[in-house]
Amino acid sequence: MGTTEQNLFVLLGAKSQAVPLEAIPKELSQLKALFMQYKPQGYEIDYEPYLTLNELNTILRRTINRIDVLHYAGHSSPTTLTLNDGEVYMRHIAAIFKTWQHPPRLVFLNGCENKAQVTDLLAAGVGLVIATYKPINDDLAVEFAQEFYKNLLNAHSQTSYQQAFERASSAVFASRVGHARSLDLDVLATDPQQAGDWGLFSAQPEAKQQFFIPVKSATPITGIHSMRYQQLQEREQNLYKKLSILETERDMETREEERIRQDYRIRQVKADLESVQQQMRVLRGES
Repeated sequence: MGTTEQNLFVLLGAKSQAVPLEAIPKELSQLKALFMQYKPQGYEIDYEPYLTLNELNTILRRTINRIDVLHYAGHSSPTTLTLNDGEVYMRHIAAIFKTWQHPPRLVFLNGCENKAQVTDLLAAGVGLVIATYKPINDDLAVEFAQEFYKNLLNAHSQTSYQQAFERASSAVFASRVGHARSLDLDVLATDPQQAGDWGLFSAQPEAKQQFFIPVKSATPITGIHSMRYQQLQEREQNLYKKLSILETERDMETREEERIRQDYRIRQVKADLESVQQQMRVLRGES
């Protein structure tokens, strides 16, 4: 088995069954397209816009030591993230990261009032955390995330994490009205000027001044393997597009029987995607 690389972007979201956030699938779909556009060679994307407790556990088992950037979009509180079928305490996720040799370099918590979760993540070895002080406007959360990653991942801009954060902050306005990513909606209603209040945190201040550089460059793939790798990349992109369409259709479907059939098709596409990505890892000498 080849050496482990932190070459994975993990995009997780929970629209929430109890208090739906309509912008979540849109946010992750747009971020996935952005990451596909800018991602360095050898990077992969793990994408789940309807996250459940079981899926979270499966993802964390499958991605040990490989996550570079983890992005979460959905309801949150000072101690928990709200998934589609329940809540998970951040201290439990952080306890898992603490057992990893290589915790994520960046965790972006794009929910409400989750700054208190930063302490557990930094103690677990996470390099940088973006979290919020207050309830945040749902539409602004989408805009802020896009602006941050556009600046960070654009290799031609030479933008540090701090600069990307500051540029994203200046590009959005906290006073716009909309749905909040907090279950405590009264807070946003009484203090709307404080919405959209993100923070960038790190145990090592110099980490904020670093540029986004892949943790380990992928080994060049040449010859017949290069052609095969390119075919797999095209197949990967087509599967991502198909998955996005299916998940959007499932989200709009109201008939239970049809949703069950769509869930089956989604599982098939995810299995095909995992197979393609495993073949890509083999060609890169990772397994």
